[in-house]
Amino acid sequence: MNLYDREVLQLIYVAHPFGGDIQNLDDAEWMVAELSALFDAVFWAPWIPMCRYWINDGNSLERGMALDSHAVRLSKQIWFCDDLTKSKGMQEEDKIAQRYGIKCKYFQRNQIIDIIDNPTSMLVESLKLELNG
Repeated sequence: MNLYDREVLQLIYVAHPFGGDIQNLDDAEWMVAELSALFDAVFWAPWIPMCRYWINDGNSLERGMALDSHAVRLSKQIWFCDDLTKSKGMQEEDKIAQRYGIKCKYFQRNQIIDIIDNPTSMLVESLKLELNG
């Protein structure tokens, strides 16, 4: 089915550690692009440009997390693309998702890379079936 003919695609929030490391932003951005290309869903991570361009003035973290909270609540699912213990931000996103009943998927970084690198795998097919109902 053509994507334009689909009534609504799921909005899936992508969570990934940042920790002040620009490489983490690049990795997360790459994951968002690749997952969007692979699945019939809208993957997004609005926190990436905030982390990349906002000056850390003390207020930006609090404002960013507040905006992040709203972005998580707008999403149908949240995919965690690395270990939650690596990021306080991801732990907060998980709490918000749990509080609002948002479906969560937990992947290790290597699992996401495997999904992207092996688009015909059983896991990818299973995820596609789940997303497309």
